[in-house]
Amino acid sequence: MPARNVVVIGASAGGLEGLMRIVRDLDADLPAAVFVAMHVSPSAKSRLPEILRRIAPYPTRAVVGNDPIEEGCLYVATPDRHLVIEDGRVFASTAPRENHHRPSVDALFRSAAISYGPHTVGVILSGTLDDGTAGLRWIKRSGGTALVQDPAEALFRGMPASAIANVDVDRVLRAEEIASGIADAVTRGGEGSVSQNGPVDDQGAPRDDGEHHSASDFVCPDCGGTLFEIGEGEVLRFRCRVGHAYSPEALHGEQDRALEESLWTAVRSLEEHADLSLRLAEWARDSQLRIAEANFRNRAEDALEKSRVVRRALNEQSDVPAEPQDESA
Repeated sequence: MPARNVVVIGASAGGLEGLMRIVRDLDADLPAAVFVAMHVSPSAKSRLPEILRRIAPYPTRAVVGNDPIEEGCLYVATPDRHLVIEDGRVFASTAPRENHHRPSVDALFRSAAISYGPHTVGVILSGTLDDGTAGLRWIKRSGGTALVQDPAEALFRGMPASAIANVDVDRVLRAEEIASGIADAVTRGGEGSVSQNGPVDDQGAPRDDGEHHSASDFVCPDCGGTLFEIGEGEVLRFRCRVGHAYSPEALHGEQDRALEESLWTAVRSLEEHADLSLRLAEWARDSQLRIAEANFRNRAEDALEKSRVVRRALNEQSDVPAEPQDESA
């Protein structure tokens, strides 16, 4: 039968154990459809649907096309595909990455909030940075319920901590308590109709959104296009014309990585310049050009000194590491 309630779960690094505990503990009679978006390597075959199928109390489906949403089913995002809900159906989307992820937790949560409004329960599990925070705000704005794993037990506290800091969450729970929390939220239900805000696009955003757009001074890390600031209540996002989207924290992380790449490129260029200068100095010496030899040696030393300064700065910095991919999923 068609689902009246939906439960959307977002997880990233360190989230598999908590996700498995929740799925194992779900009530087989829960009157809802459940959706899972977890960050996994886009190039590897995901074992997540197989893992969850073994422990879920009802049918588990890896979404690869466009399927009707049925109560009592578990739908799992596949690698390199967004999971998007619209008008009683769920589909896999190859729309641009969001927060450098596909599937994106925000895309799933946003589309669920738009399509099911107060009949949506959102759950944030372990992960780095803040993917899922903006989507959870969509759920709360639409009258749904927001549940978050206790950051104290999460292997990576970034995602749950960001959600708690930026969203008026309903409950903060340990993984072992979340299935019960989901059941309570679904049983209470929500007020209002299921469909709230009209159709969504391939990224789970409103097709005719009323968001405020203004060009920023920043460029998209993915394609180099202009990023536009998009206001969603108190949440700020950046999105380019192509559709790549970033939260402020994710954009900051991408700029950190781009800056580090640029600095290592500078080190390579300086050291190559020093090598060339030394080779030219040898040529000048063999040609009895003493002034030219000294000039080239000075240039080599100057380039090497600059290279040492940049290397020292790179070695002393304390950047946030890139998010690990859960190979077990």
